Amino acid sequence: MCEVKSLPGIYKNPNIEVICLGRRDEKALKDYAERHNLEDCTQFTGISSGEDLIEHMAGLNNADPENHYVVYISTPVSTHASLASLCGSR
Repeated sequence: MCEVKSLPGIYKNPNIEVICLGRRDEKALKDYAERHNLEDCTQFTGISSGEDLIEHMAGLNNADPENHYVVYISTPVSTHASLASLCGSR
């Protein structure tokens, strides 16, 4: 979904940069990063990749409050609420 619908628009905006990726499957994550030239992004894999990525983003936001960070959640709908609530609590 992200790759087809959202990522093309993100790439067109010169003020947006993809800096982190998270995915449970390491092989799929590396494939995605390679296809989109995102190998330099911080990458999180494994079952807790979503939570790890959100914690990482919270640390970035606290270090530089002038920047605005967005977490794009592209997971099964049943996990959206718990991941979104983690974003709000940081």
